[in-house]
Parts: sequence; structure tokens; C-alpha cells
Amino acid sequence: MNEDLSDLGAACAFWQAGRDGGSTLLRGAARVITGVPHYFCAPFIHEKEEEARHTPIALFHGAVLLNELERAPSRTASEWAIETKVPDQAFAGRGLKSAAQDDKIEQRLESRRIDMPLWGLSLDREVTENYGGRFLLEVVGPFPAVPAWLVSHVKEDEQELVTGGQYAVESVERSEGTTLARLSWQSAVEGRRICEVCSSSD
Repeated sequence: MNEDLSDLGAACAFWQAGRDGGSTLLRGAARVITGVPHYFCAPFIHEKEEEARHTPIALFHGAVLLNELERAPSRTASEWAIETKVPDQAFAGRGLKSAAQDDKIEQRLESRRIDMPLWGLSLDREVTENYGGRFLLEVVGPFPAVPAWLVSHVKEDEQELVTGGQYAVESVERSEGTTLARLSWQSAVEGRRICEVCSSSD
């Protein structure tokens, strides 16, 4: 890792404060910084982006993670497991609960492309499924990431990788109320320059 460890550790710890708190705010900050919109539209998404826009520490942490991802190596789920010394389940994914925006997510998957400046994946399938079973988004092939728990030294059991970029939807399977989408990382998000946005965010 190349980012100052104190900055990166603080950013990862903030991210791991909770999906509905830390990581949600930092995902909003990443969208503000890059200008890349969320993959579906909802009032709570815009509210979190507005909150992030006026929270300097969120913009700072978001920029730290985006900068680190630009330099991070790309590895498959199995390679990340080996690198981080956790059991290899040949899996990296994110689970989502059923909510009002289910139809919008289905529509986005049908478009065959999803852009996410920052999001989190777990190398543990059980952890992923515990977060929600309506959608299971699995990333296949190599992708860049920051192993959050190795830097922050918290929530080691979640085995969370912070990642982001442009993704192609390789396949979608629907069975017993679950939509399983397999995504492949294509490139970093195309957006505004991070340093320019952060320097003018105040």
C-alpha cells in the first residue's frame, strides 16, 4: 500500500464503522468526487451524497481510498484470499436485502454495465449472504482492492475488500427469490480528477 498508512488506516476504519454509516457516506463522497452517479436513483442516495458533499472528513477519506485503488494490484478472489491469508472460497461478493429499489437494480443489471466508484466486497460467502439475499453481486476475474481489515485491524471476520470501478455484467441468474449477478472489473471509473475536486470541496 502506498498511501500514508495513518490516512489509509483511518479511511478504512471509518469505512468499517457500518454499512449504513461509514461506508455509505464514503460511497457518497466517492460519487461526489468523481461525478459518477449511483447505479440506481433513490432519495436516500441523493441525501447521502449531499451529506458527504458538506462533510470534509468524508471527502478526504473517500479521496484516500480512490487514490489507493488507482495504485492497487488487480487480483482474483482466490489470489486476494491467498494474499490476505484467509480461507480461499474462490468468491468475492456483496449481498443486498430486498427493498423498494429492487426493480431499478434489476433494470441496471439488464443494461449489462454497472459503475461504482467505491463499494465493499467480502471474501466470505456467508458474511455476504448475511447482509442480504435478494441480490448477490459476485465479482469474477481480477480486480483492484484495499483489504480494509489488514490496514485498520478491525472487523477481521468480515474480510472486506474496498474496491470500485466500471463493471460488465457477465451473467444474471434468478432462483428462489435471489438474483445472482456475476460482474467483471473493466477499468477505474471515468470521472473528474480527485485532487481538483478535493481541493475545492470546502
